[in-house]
Amino acid sequence: MVQKMPGKATCAISMGDLVHSTAHANPNELHLLFNKIVNQANQRFAESIASPLTITLGDEFQGLSTSLGRGFALNHFVRMSLLLEGVSTRLVLGIGAIDTAVNPKNAWNMMGEGLSKARDKLNAKKSFNCYRFSFPEHAQLERLLDSVGKSMTKVETDWTKTQMEYVARKLSQPEKPISLIANKIGISKNTMYKVLRSASSDFYEGQLKTINEVLQTEDKKRVTTCNT
Repeated sequence: MVQKMPGKATCAISMGDLVHSTAHANPNELHLLFNKIVNQANQRFAESIASPLTITLGDEFQGLSTSLGRGFALNHFVRMSLLLEGVSTRLVLGIGAIDTAVNPKNAWNMMGEGLSKARDKLNAKKSFNCYRFSFPEHAQLERLLDSVGKSMTKVETDWTKTQMEYVARKLSQPEKPISLIANKIGISKNTMYKVLRSASSDFYEGQLKTINEVLQTEDKKRVTTCNT
């Protein structure tokens, strides 16, 4: 369990960068898209954000959340939103103490070992894994979650644009029957199921569920002090 430290806040750290951003055909278009998705994420997860996602170096961002579960949901939203636009991101979810005051307006001008460790994990460019975790005090848990992240990355890499769109629709409307989602798209229920099967949707959702359950358990164990 992470113990509360006087004068410090223990936060869930979201960090990421765009993959191959310098090779994009239209940098201005990419810049506008990146800002749009980051703004959407901040609005969607506003209630659980301690320091909003902030673009720091043009193609990188970071932010702080009040729980690991919500921090991961924010990360996943950013990655899926950009994937649907043909842009890949590397992500890190970390936890650690922030040694300076938490900035509630922009996620910069802050220091702490948690941020440094998450940055080190993000900068491990040789790994193809786009869902990375930085839990310095829980190395075994970090390795296990990294392994699940690798499997999710592999599934996403194999998706066609149609498969990606259908999986994204299903994930964004978990309460709706497949028949209603398919009808809105203008396809049959059988076609929808066929595309989802070819996209390994059940396996992917199972991996996503595993990460969420583990993080929810970790949130119950930890003392969250990430308040602005």
